[in-house]
Amino acid sequence: DQTVRRAYDKLYKGNVEDLHTHAKDFVNKYEDQIFTNDEFQLDDLDGQTLMDICAHGPYTAGSMDGFSPRDMSILPLHFFSLLAQLLNQIEKGGNWPKGLLHGQSVFLHKDPCNPSNEPMKLRGLLFLCTVYRAWGKARLLLVRPWVELWKLDSIFAAVPGQGAQDAWYLMATTFEHALL
Repeated sequence: DQTVRRAYDKLYKGNVEDLHTHAKDFVNKYEDQIFTNDEFQLDDLDGQTLMDICAHGPYTAGSMDGFSPRDMSILPLHFFSLLAQLLNQIEKGGNWPKGLLHGQSVFLHKDPCNPSNEPMKLRGLLFLCTVYRAWGKARLLLVRPWVELWKLDSIFAAVPGQGAQDAWYLMATTFEHALL
């Protein structure tokens, strides 16, 4: 952890002295391009929504506690109702249980043909708690109507049907068109 922090501190540390002023300047500079609307209201999570999300996958990697998305897919509605109560309390200011605060990073070589243990030549993959990921998926699903209000063709994150594959394909075809 310390090795990675030292390497990345060279990129980020000291870039911005006063975060509040930097954020204020950013908003002032791009004010006319920032989406504004009435505050989007979300209802409390319910057990059925959580259960549906977990039942339909994807069944990705488990977390450090050994709990996997596939494990959650077979749990009863009563479990998800209790989990929804916990998550609703957390959203209202409660603390996450300590056992759910851990994640794990693994590092993959950016160039598998020329492996190196140099931190800047590794790509970090973060595995978060399975419950935390389920909560994030539920909330992303429930804010979809809000996302529809501001999504643009040029946004490739948090927008259903648009992801990294779409971004690099668009760039590749743009470069190919320019070369032609």
